[in-house]
Amino acid sequence: MDDFLPSNDYLQQQIEQTVKYILTATSAPIDERTLRAVIGVSPISLESAFDAMETEHASIDVFIEQGLGIDPITRQILKPLLLK
Repeated sequence: MDDFLPSNDYLQQQIEQTVKYILTATSAPIDERTLRAVIGVSPISLESAFDAMETEHASIDVFIEQGLGIDPITRQILKPLLLK
């Protein structure tokens, strides 16, 4: 989980741009704080995602391989690029 929580910091500019775009593109009342929570990551949303992966695929590793179609070699290549 610690690898994913910094995403909000790294993506802050993109999150703000997306929030601004959505708020100007719709006339529906949208709470900015809620919108940022939906776009970003939180411990609760990550736990829910991990639980769903484990429920549907038995483990996160199986989800990555079968659900996303990422083989072990590709996973090893992506890991240092996506995680700090």
